[in-house]
Amino acid sequence: MDYLVKHPDDRTTFQLIDSSAVIGTGINKGNFQYVGHYSECIDHKSDLMIDKQLHKLNAQYCTLNIDNNYFFEKLILKNTILYEYKHMIPTTIGICFPQSCNAHDLNTVLQSFSNNFDISLSIANCSVANNNTLKWHHILIIYCFVSIGILIMLGTIIDWQFGFSSNKWIQLLVAFSLYTNTRQLLTVEKQPLNTITCFNGLRVISLLIIILCHIIDTSHSYVMNINEVFRLHSSFMMQFITNVELWVDIFLLLSGFLCAYSVINDTNQTTISKYVGNMFRKIIHRYIRLTPSLLAMIGFSKLLEIMASGPLWFQYLDQSQSTSWWTNLIYLNNIIQNGQTDVYSCLGHTWYLAVDMQMFIVSNIFIILLAFNDIRKQYLGIAINIGLILVAWTAIAIKIIFYGYPPTDLKYMNTAPIFNETLFSTYCRLPPYCVGILMAYIYNKFGKINIKWQINILLWILCIGINVAIVFTPYFWYLGYSYNNFLSVLFGSTHRTVWSICWSYMLYACATGQGGIVNRLLSWPALVPLSRLSFHAYLVHYPLLLLITFSAQQPTYLDPLNLVITFLGFTMLSLFISYLTSSKCLRILPDMSSTTVPSTGFPNYTQINIIPKHGLEPQITEQL
Repeated sequence: MDYLVKHPDDRTTFQLIDSSAVIGTGINKGNFQYVGHYSECIDHKSDLMIDKQLHKLNAQYCTLNIDNNYFFEKLILKNTILYEYKHMIPTTIGICFPQSCNAHDLNTVLQSFSNNFDISLSIANCSVANNNTLKWHHILIIYCFVSIGILIMLGTIIDWQFGFSSNKWIQLLVAFSLYTNTRQLLTVEKQPLNTITCFNGLRVISLLIIILCHIIDTSHSYVMNINEVFRLHSSFMMQFITNVELWVDIFLLLSGFLCAYSVINDTNQTTISKYVGNMFRKIIHRYIRLTPSLLAMIGFSKLLEIMASGPLWFQYLDQSQSTSWWTNLIYLNNIIQNGQTDVYSCLGHTWYLAVDMQMFIVSNIFIILLAFNDIRKQYLGIAINIGLILVAWTAIAIKIIFYGYPPTDLKYMNTAPIFNETLFSTYCRLPPYCVGILMAYIYNKFGKINIKWQINILLWILCIGINVAIVFTPYFWYLGYSYNNFLSVLFGSTHRTVWSICWSYMLYACATGQGGIVNRLLSWPALVPLSRLSFHAYLVHYPLLLLITFSAQQPTYLDPLNLVITFLGFTMLSLFISYLTSSKCLRILPDMSSTTVPSTGFPNYTQINIIPKHGLEPQITEQL
């Protein structure tokens, strides 16, 4: 280090300085990412002659934490959106140092700089060339993925050469065949009258909105115009996208419906004792169907440690890699982690699977009451569902009133508590699932109710109007209106329930032939293959997004065109990987019951023939 200080004109000194960050322009636009040139730094190697001895100099790239008050108190106006959201703005400075400099040397340099400029600096992370160390668990995961790739190739070859065989081993290999799986994925059979196909379109729409919102959310960590990200989230029209949790509730609504309808019809065809036995078998079978895909995603997230590098990559890994990944395999990650799920963890989005699995297990205990012919037992089942909804309302209201939580997730407004402790909590997510159960009960008991077209149109207008109001209500809190009042508590407690009820009627109308053009759009056959891929696309899109975002060499500039291109690229890549990973390797498992196992609200290739009363014969496609 002394040599470099004494020889500022040396080529080595120049390269280290050239690859280090320089505070640039655009601060008032939100450019607080000064990363320098990462590749130039870590690739630098040179020989220095010091005191007639040859020394090899290799460089290391370090990111510094900087106190934001230096910028915001001295450079940023206090009435700007940047100052309002300063607690959410990361500031990064990249510096290139010789590897011979230890932590003490670096802190000495930073301390001297801090004293001269009255600014607090500290080392966040340092990385060197070949910093991605291959460990035993990486080798094991790679071996598993390579083995699956070999099975896919063998299955495709055998399927192409021999076709169907009664041999179970050949069936197992053919289950990995790209040819058969592609054919089944793209096959859209003509559905009989009264088939419920509108679920397919709603799943695809919800998935696309979730992906788009995650792109916007993640971009604030590594973008050179972060004020535009904040404006997007707080703008009126973008509330439709940024209130993404409402669209996750759509999956819970569909999942509750599918679970209840399968249970009710299964119990109508079997005795109660058989149902109890089938219930445990369904839970086990569902775990077997879901967990391999989840385990593959966990393995992929672990491989991210060696897949990339970049100015923020290793700092991101230090902050995001969790030692509690195993909790995902028992679907208790939202409970054991006590609401501390890191939204920027590769596994952060799997809270939904845990919530859905827990609801599936619990609901199977009391859904049976809705299948009895005894009206009193049916009323008891309805009362339990309503009671669970009221419990959720009460819990949310208590958190808003006594703990000061906002009524919903207001992006970037110090709302981490409600995001972690409310949105990830199973009991607070019960209302959409319970509404789906009640919707299935009504559909099974009454079938198609002929509603006068005037009343039907009125109900459609009412449901759409209410849901639009729910989506855009948070905009007023972004404008500065207080949420410490009765109406905010009422909204925070009940809006998910009302949202689900409105969607339930619209889906019921579509399922019974009273949906008009909406049903035709949601039931478009081209959406069926995309719907079949939605589960795997949901699993894989978030790790991919974090990989590409945090491994970038330079921050991006967010504008509408860039956002559209990024969205289309991530969506296509997620769907393609979903296509490769969605082989039906478990389709040779014997049927565990007379009906197919209910799912997470995502579709599958498996058809469920649900025969309710009053002559309706809907077929619902679902995915595990």
